[in-house]
Amino acid sequence: MNDRDKYTAEAMIKWGNDFVEMLGKAAIDGDSENLALIKATWPEYWKTYEEKGRELEKEIKVKKK
Repeated sequence: MNDRDKYTAEAMIKWGNDFVEMLGKAAIDGDSENLALIKATWPEYWKTYEEKGRELEKEIKVKKK
């Protein structure tokens, strides 16, 4: 899992409804095949939270400084 995928999944967990939160957890806990399946099956969720993941990444990097 690359950093963008990691932050996307973390955003799903942080801001998603129960279903989206579970997808985020499955993305983190699963292997690369399951990650690809999640991304292909729910692309609208992935795209939405990918944008939020970028925001989360910036927020975390600012806090580390």
